[in-house]
Amino acid sequence: MAIDRDRINARSDLSITVGVFILALAVAIMVDVFTKEIDLVGAIGIVLVILGAFLLIRSSLAGGAESGFGPSSKAYLIVWGTLMVTSGLILIVYDLAVIDPWILVAIMLVAIALLAIMLGILRKKEMK
Repeated sequence: MAIDRDRINARSDLSITVGVFILALAVAIMVDVFTKEIDLVGAIGIVLVILGAFLLIRSSLAGGAESGFGPSSKAYLIVWGTLMVTSGLILIVYDLAVIDPWILVAIMLVAIALLAIMLGILRKKEMK
């Protein structure tokens, strides 16, 4: 019986991601307990920022698959990591500051456009 290394790597990646998610929840709860300034929206933003930062760090350090767009590919990790960090920061800013929501939606749309451009650049590099 052969050992399926991809399945083992996927399970370890999933367990590490779940661990980081639990750590992010703990950090969000601690910030809420100590500052009393953030609501549930800000706590969700903190969790998204931490998870997105983890995905970005993993994409730069780990040697994920260069081709394809599966959960272990670098393009997937970069796009979702950046999207999670951006949306988390927008939620934190929305919770802490008095800013019109349409401005935050515009910022999010610009971030998605930049991600599409970045994904196109990554795909172009992959084709070479």
